Amino acid sequence: MRKLLILLGVIFFSEGINATPFQGREIYRTDDRRGDFIVLTGQPNTIAEVSGTDRIRTNTLRKADYCGVGKVKIPEGTPAPILRINDGNPIDYLSLPQISNYDCARGGLGNNAWNPATRTVYIANLEPEGEFISRIQREEVRKVGLNNCGWGLVPMKYGDGTLYFKGQQYRYSQLLRTVRPPVCRQINGTYVTYFAIPLGQ
Repeated sequence: MRKLLILLGVIFFSEGINATPFQGREIYRTDDRRGDFIVLTGQPNTIAEVSGTDRIRTNTLRKADYCGVGKVKIPEGTPAPILRINDGNPIDYLSLPQISNYDCARGGLGNNAWNPATRTVYIANLEPEGEFISRIQREEVRKVGLNNCGWGLVPMKYGDGTLYFKGQQYRYSQLLRTVRPPVCRQINGTYVTYFAIPLGQ
C-alpha cells in the first residue's frame, strides 16, 4: 500500500509496514523542525530506555605541578561522572588507591590516586608543569513510552557520544537516519508505521 503524505510542507511517498524497526534497525535517528531525535522500537505500549553520556564539562585545560601530577575535582552525581584525560579511556577513579592529602614536596605520586573527602582525582606521570585536558561527563538514562506501533521518540541530547540500547552499544553519528519521524496510523483495526521517503527515491 502506498500513500501520499504532506509533512511540514514537503511531499513524501510513504509505504506502510507493520514492523516497527527501520530497515531492520531497532534504534535509528531522525529530525524535524522540533529538533533531533532517537527512535526506539520494541513491544507496543511498553517502556523503552536508552542511556548515553551528556557533557557537563569538557575540554578543561589544566596544568600539572612540577612533580608531574595533575588535579581534577569531580562533581557529585549518580551514576558517577565519567573522567577522561586527553581524550583517553575513562579513568575508574572510585577504584583508585585513596589518599587523604598530597604534597609534591614529599615526592609526588607514582600512580593515580583518589581523595574521596575532596572528590579530587590525582593524575600521575604527566609532564612536569605540562598542560593536559580533562573531560568530565555524566551518564544519563532516558525512558520513553512506546506507542501502539511499538516506537517512541527521545530528544537527542548526547552529541556524538556512545549510546546503549538493549545491551548494545551505538554511536549517534553511525545510526541510520530517516528523513522525517515515522507516523503511526490505525488501518482496518491494525496499527501501521509509515516512513517518509523523499520524492525521487
